[in-house]
Amino acid sequence: MSYTDIELADNPVAYYPLNEASGLIANDLANKKNAAYSGNITYGVTGPNGDTGVTLNSGAQLILPASLGIPAFAALTIVFWVKTSLDSDWHPVGLTCDGFTSTLYVDGDVSAGSKGATVTFTGLFDYISTMDNSSFMRLGIFNKVLPPAAFANRFRAGGGVRETTVHGPGIVLGVPKGWANVVLDSQGQSVLRTTSIAGG
Repeated sequence: MSYTDIELADNPVAYYPLNEASGLIANDLANKKNAAYSGNITYGVTGPNGDTGVTLNSGAQLILPASLGIPAFAALTIVFWVKTSLDSDWHPVGLTCDGFTSTLYVDGDVSAGSKGATVTFTGLFDYISTMDNSSFMRLGIFNKVLPPAAFANRFRAGGGVRETTVHGPGIVLGVPKGWANVVLDSQGQSVLRTTSIAGG
């Protein structure tokens, strides 16, 4: 199975390969709930397995459509691949939330940075941005919690490269009344941290 086949087999609400060569539309292959690029975008960034992604430069955003219905989700999984400006390799990152607490994954494993931590998810994001001109690809959004095996499977199928150090920072999830800062940290193996999300 291709990486896209794996994503679609898990029935996402939306799956954005982020492989456009130009334009303002990010195509959703799952349910045609297309997102919009805003700002300075670099297209065609080379990724693993011959796939491509985009770089969100200088505060550029990927704006998600209201038709995703995220406020009605009882649970959430977001999966994406990221390459920061300080890192030469791409890494799959996953965030799951059951409505109260979250689990963070990097390179197919539960992140050391999330062990023993409770992450409150009380608001819903409606755009994705970056703090350091990071590149993104393969964004999947689900209205359920995917099992741990799903993240390991994506790492293997997607051409992931495991490293001792993953440089950050990474991604900003914009919400109506605040923001969440999901950081790929260089202190230890594949550490991912997030703040509380204020919104609602």
